[in-house]
Amino acid sequence: MGFKSLFPSQIENKMPVFGAQISFLLEAPVQKTQLIPLKVAIFTFILDSRSRRLSKKTMRFYTQQIEWFEKWFSGYSIILQDVTPTHIRTYLSERTDEGLSPATVSAAYRTLNRFFSFCIDEEFLEENPMRKIKATRVPDKIPPAFTKKEIDKILKACKTRRDRCIVLTLVDSGVRAMELVDLRVRDVDLASGSVRVVSGKGSKERYTYIGVRTRKELVRYMAERGEAEPMDPIFLSVNGPLTYDGLRSLMVCLERASDVEVYAHKFRHTCARWSLRSGMNIYALQAMMGHSTLDMLKRYARVEGQDVQISHENHGAVDSVLG
Repeated sequence: MGFKSLFPSQIENKMPVFGAQISFLLEAPVQKTQLIPLKVAIFTFILDSRSRRLSKKTMRFYTQQIEWFEKWFSGYSIILQDVTPTHIRTYLSERTDEGLSPATVSAAYRTLNRFFSFCIDEEFLEENPMRKIKATRVPDKIPPAFTKKEIDKILKACKTRRDRCIVLTLVDSGVRAMELVDLRVRDVDLASGSVRVVSGKGSKERYTYIGVRTRKELVRYMAERGEAEPMDPIFLSVNGPLTYDGLRSLMVCLERASDVEVYAHKFRHTCARWSLRSGMNIYALQAMMGHSTLDMLKRYARVEGQDVQISHENHGAVDSVLG
């Protein structure tokens, strides 16, 4: 089997095929004194990530971030063992100086940390150059959410029932963009409203839900699109199943038509905010959203606490009635 056959097309197109250059990784254990090209280590890291069945989004993320570092480091060396903490600090500092957001620089840090930990596990390195580097601090900002007025404008901008169903499903269920694209007919129970998500982070299975209004729209949409098999995608495009790029194109069209900033993950933020505001238990919301911790939801909860304070200032019982 050649190395080219080991990679999906989106990784294959980005990663070079090394042939005999990396054959020693298959034929014999790596010796501690053996110098390893950085590209070879990256190739092995991506191969390992794919073998662990990481999501396509995670694979794209790792590949992009690690390629940027490899391109930058090529100005110093091509050997993995030559990477020092100073190189990494310089790289992260330059990324900051380029005007990239703290979140983007933090993403670079997390990827490098994961990559060099892998190199330690594989005994490519004896010491991790990330060991003394502190994580990039990201300001504790609350992700933006839509207002009811904005959602109304977006729904009015939808040209088809499919588009309305997509918007309502994103807001109602809180699924991620790729989770929506991967939904199959059998995953949605239109009687109970349960939505089985099987393609989220780490390919873990969970259940989220959609309400009566969203289900009614889906019933009408399914009637319009015609007979479907259980494994067929819920949402179709003109040329077949809806893709991630197709969903992103829809978001662009809705933004232009509604004059509201629209992107898929903002609907997820909106689901969390509105659910908490309506009184949903935070642990139930955690299970529905698929969050591994409560950190993000606590950030939403703090904002909802501020909303309550503002509401009381405007409508408090004594001031508004006895004033």
